[in-house]
Amino acid sequence: FFSVPMSLPEYRFETLAVTQAEGCPGVLHVCLNRPAQRNAMNLQFWVDCRRCFQVISQDPEVRCVVLSGAGTVFSAGLDLQTLPEFNAADVGRTA
Repeated sequence: FFSVPMSLPEYRFETLAVTQAEGCPGVLHVCLNRPAQRNAMNLQFWVDCRRCFQVISQDPEVRCVVLSGAGTVFSAGLDLQTLPEFNAADVGRTA
């Protein structure tokens, strides 16, 4: 399973890597991309995740999404180091 990076600007995110499966039209690979933090979910992740899946939902070429995490774990869960950010804007609840 080989992937090629999406070159369209709407598929570029700070905390997610979006690639297209080579030889598999309609299949996107969305990878949580904060391996140094064990893909812990911070405020920017929720913003990126919501925007990413909004874009995907409007793309008629996408038929399947494979979701994974970079590094050794899928996700450690909520990034407790950034907890104060969530009090200001809890975008996770509206994602």
